[in-house]
Amino acid sequence: MIWNMKNPVQPERTWNFEAPVTTLSFSKQDPNLLAIGFYDGLVNIIDISKRDLYIVGQNVSSFECVWCVLWRVNLDHPKNEEQICASSDDGKIIFYSIGNSREMSSQQMMRVAKADGKLKGFNSMRKCTSLTIPVSRYAGARFIRLHPSDPTIYLVGTNEGVVHKCSTNYLNQHLDLFLAHEGPINDLQYSPFSRKIYATCGDDWFLRIWAEGVDEPLQELFVEMFSVQGIAWSPTHSTILATIYDKTILLWDFQRKVWKPQSQTQSPGGSRNTVVQFTQSGRCLTVGDVDGNVHVFSLEDMPFSAFFQEDLLFHSLEKSLTTHPVTMEKIRKIRRDMLFQQKTH
Repeated sequence: MIWNMKNPVQPERTWNFEAPVTTLSFSKQDPNLLAIGFYDGLVNIIDISKRDLYIVGQNVSSFECVWCVLWRVNLDHPKNEEQICASSDDGKIIFYSIGNSREMSSQQMMRVAKADGKLKGFNSMRKCTSLTIPVSRYAGARFIRLHPSDPTIYLVGTNEGVVHKCSTNYLNQHLDLFLAHEGPINDLQYSPFSRKIYATCGDDWFLRIWAEGVDEPLQELFVEMFSVQGIAWSPTHSTILATIYDKTILLWDFQRKVWKPQSQTQSPGGSRNTVVQFTQSGRCLTVGDVDGNVHVFSLEDMPFSAFFQEDLLFHSLEKSLTTHPVTMEKIRKIRRDMLFQQKTH
């Protein structure tokens, strides 16, 4: 369904497909193009300016669920045209390009293998060694996230809770990997105020905040034993995040406290929430659930925005790491390096 906010009662467009839709993404260069991923492995590009279903491009189905699609600028193309990145349940990361024909050309950039041995990241519980032979040696790729400053770098999260750092310059090889969660990882979002800070959430009930170059998590936020389905950074407050689990919506402000959220709201529909996102102004929060409802919440009693948002972000992280002096010194070094780069530029 394609909706217009001027008419929240009836959608502008409605299309029915044979397989369940799992992911959507609008093109940044051509906002009328919408990439759709399906449960049966199909990826379609449709033109929403047409009232009837008009498919611009389509792939050859791999019969594995497509969990994420997004658009990126193809730096290898002379006109810097966009291409579609798709991650699937068999661990494949495939880049699709739209050509003159309806069938899209594809290139496999990565196939995420299962991680073995001791991994850096958070201190997970030791597992008993299993002598069984796994059915597959590849992990399911749950999502792709493009690096905010380096267009050749992208991150892949798996159903094992491992994040793989990959590059478009190296096919089927990762640059680095670390364990972010015990079990499937559901989302990863970079801070809109710093390209070095990002947050992850997973089925192990935790929201974790990380910094590039630091192996251990900076913060671990936990409320109840429910899978954290999604996270969103506030676009106007660098220390405020929103998370969802079950029927509950939480707002965190780790500038003030990390052991308890600032607010806790129950979804009015009473259904399990699946996705959360701030509006561009930062004054509203949109939440979707498993029944197809989208609720828009107005945020009240929000604090004043800081003038130096990035300084506040690093200062709040340092303050919360008082009992971890080694990690705190790593954060200070990252901040010093960033300030030095800004001065040299």
